[in-house]
Amino acid sequence: MESDVQPAKILAGSLRPKIQDKISELEELARMPSLREAVVQAPGRSREERARLFADLKQAKDEIFQSLRERKRPVDFSWFVTDADGWQWWRDPFNDDTDTMNYAFRDYFHGQRKQFPYRDLQTRYSNGSPPPFPDIAPIREPHVSQAFRSQANDGLMVAISVPIWDEEGKTVIGVLART
Repeated sequence: MESDVQPAKILAGSLRPKIQDKISELEELARMPSLREAVVQAPGRSREERARLFADLKQAKDEIFQSLRERKRPVDFSWFVTDADGWQWWRDPFNDDTDTMNYAFRDYFHGQRKQFPYRDLQTRYSNGSPPPFPDIAPIREPHVSQAFRSQANDGLMVAISVPIWDEEGKTVIGVLART
């Protein structure tokens, strides 16, 4: 066990710049006015309407993926956006199993280094749905989550997430993440 500590530290050190690059990309995109607008307007909209709202984010993500592929680097499994209550309004690639579900219980959303029980996970958003976890607040700084089992593909994932702030930078209105 002790012999594993040094290699683990070396590996962690080598991953730090790559993780910071991914965080920086997300932070830049989280400042896009069109993303802020999409997060605010998404509740209650159809899938097609939400796809239009998040088109700028999708284009930016696709450009990042293209750059990664050109450099023969791996691309992420998924990108997604939740609002400040944890409702997922956009995911690429799209997955019907996760669309409009609430993920406030996930560590990538709240950053408390634990996953809360997901009592109402199978409840989809409907206009006026109260948040199932009203006492859980979104992250306020970039975060690398604990591993979790993906509802989309049942695989173990780690998410890198950043807050999406309102225009004044005072209130977190959502979370942008990548796995």
